Amino acid sequence: MSILRGLILKIGLLISLSCVLTFTLSSPGYCDDWVYIFNSQDYTDYYNKRTININKDTHIIKVWIKRKYTDKGKIEFLNLIKQKGGSIDKYISIDHSLLLHYINYKEREFSINNSTWYSTTGYPLLETKLPLNWKNINPDSVVDAIYLKIIKDYNLKR
Repeated sequence: MSILRGLILKIGLLISLSCVLTFTLSSPGYCDDWVYIFNSQDYTDYYNKRTININKDTHIIKVWIKRKYTDKGKIEFLNLIKQKGGSIDKYISIDHSLLLHYINYKEREFSINNSTWYSTTGYPLLETKLPLNWKNINPDSVVDAIYLKIIKDYNLKR
């Protein structure tokens, strides 16, 4: 009887672990499907090829961008928090952010409606959610680099 109970316990544990891994690895912050876009002195940007959604009828791209901060970028982020009158204690361990971009590739417009900043341990430090607010994509901007990379990778017509 105790052998059967032990077997049931192990199967239950295996199923639970499988569920946790499935949900964790499928979230936009934890999968390995990040495609390099570009880097600067402050950060390196990637887009998530597994979760990208391209609607060819509306010409809207919905894509998660991962911004991995350099040491210089972390200092710049902390300085920005200070300038806005905030306490930097909570943000000392900043590592990366996930930004949900909406891009209209026909109109060359974008909106960022979700941003979350994470610590080195993966703990969310700050999250903002905003309504869609379309803005023009300026040439040679960060968003322009994202736009051009995705247009090229997915062979989309502008």
